[in-house]
Amino acid sequence: MEFRQGSDQYAGSTGTVRQFTKEGGSVVPSRRAQTAIRDYTSGEVVVNTAESVVEAPDLEVRYRTSFWDVLILHSALHCGATILYMEDLATGQKYGAIQVVNPLIAP
Repeated sequence: MEFRQGSDQYAGSTGTVRQFTKEGGSVVPSRRAQTAIRDYTSGEVVVNTAESVVEAPDLEVRYRTSFWDVLILHSALHCGATILYMEDLATGQKYGAIQVVNPLIAP
């Protein structure tokens, strides 16, 4: 999952780092996971704060999606993203100024 902020700027959320340590239900070897995390965190990393956790239930009801997906949406909204690359939400779905793109579906 990444956020796009304009044409060439990318950001990510601390809520998605766990994805780099699992692969098909198996644990990824630590060196490979560390390399992926270093690459991922070389851009802007948006940290989930107490504020984002407090606001999450309202967004969960508003957008009718899971608490964890809402934390990712909150991070994307917070950094001013316009595109959210995420496979758990429907491609083309709009959440405020953010449009979801599933990177696993060919355009």
